[in-house]
Amino acid sequence: MEAAPYFAGWESIRQWSQVTDADSLPAFTVATPQERSASAAKVTLQRSVELTVSMKREGGADLEDLMDEDAMAAEIVVMAAVAALQPLTFYAEPSSTRTQVAGDGRRRISSIDVVITCQVMTDLA
Repeated sequence: MEAAPYFAGWESIRQWSQVTDADSLPAFTVATPQERSASAAKVTLQRSVELTVSMKREGGADLEDLMDEDAMAAEIVVMAAVAALQPLTFYAEPSSTRTQVAGDGRRRISSIDVVITCQVMTDLA
């Protein structure tokens, strides 16, 4: 995401505790908080990995529009990166987007999580 032109000027962080004030925004982090596995055959394991892009930014009246643009840009960047992993990843799709706006009318902070679910096959042999 750091190399994507849309996210130039965004702070890439490891965890939200690094963001101490609105001056650190906009910022994003990428994580894989959940992975499920199931045997697809005796020699293959199918993994379902949730990749989450979390973003925060400050904004005014147009904050909701910016959040939509942020989510779309994150989906495009991550889907392109996942496609480059072929044949390791055989399926990926955006599965959910969660948004929240906090603050008063003068200073509003948005939080948005874009979740992309990736299916990965792993040989057990």
